[in-house]
Amino acid sequence: MARFGSGKVITIDPVRPGVELPVLSNLHYIQGSSTDAEVFTQVKKLTGDQRGLVMLDGDHRCKQVFAELDLYADLADYLIVQDTIMHWLEMPDNPYDALKLWEPQHADEFFVEDDSLMDETQHPGGWLQRKDM
Repeated sequence: MARFGSGKVITIDPVRPGVELPVLSNLHYIQGSSTDAEVFTQVKKLTGDQRGLVMLDGDHRCKQVFAELDLYADLADYLIVQDTIMHWLEMPDNPYDALKLWEPQHADEFFVEDDSLMDETQHPGGWLQRKDM
């Protein structure tokens, strides 16, 4: 995005990595929990009234992913819930379970993209697009 001179990347991490992070004008690091009210306030301030691509790829427990969906969906035109494959790997308490609980309540806002044409994905069923785009 820096090459094209537009766009913004906001990344949230509870622990600052032990490596030097790149410094770019359109790259914003926030340290904290993605569901913390103060962190979300920072994200809202950085995004203004614009929506974009939101990728959820943090704590993969159902309760956490559900909370992230509730918070960040309003900021998304496209929403990717990562690592939904955990469901098919029979790992309990996973992102797909959260999505299946959340999605019916938001079926008027988002639809699940057909990802059957993708050769490989770690996010089956986790590709959502806003309907009013």
